[in-house]
Amino acid sequence: MEKTENKSKIKIAFFGTPMVAVYVLDELEKAGILPDIVITAPDKPKGRKMLVTPPPAKVWAEKRGIPVEQRLQRS
Repeated sequence: MEKTENKSKIKIAFFGTPMVAVYVLDELEKAGILPDIVITAPDKPKGRKMLVTPPPAKVWAEKRGIPVEQRLQRS
């Protein structure tokens, strides 16, 4: 069977917020799979000074130029 040059690329979205999401994203990147968008929780205050801090998955995506959508988590 011959490989075709016109294979359509599968588009994926990645949902994740905590640091473990970065490990998963790193492994996907090693496998040559990058998400087309990352959905993560909104930035929130952290530390004594309550500095607004982005989630690790957002930082990872922005370093690679991947669009980020931030949504509130529903409980």
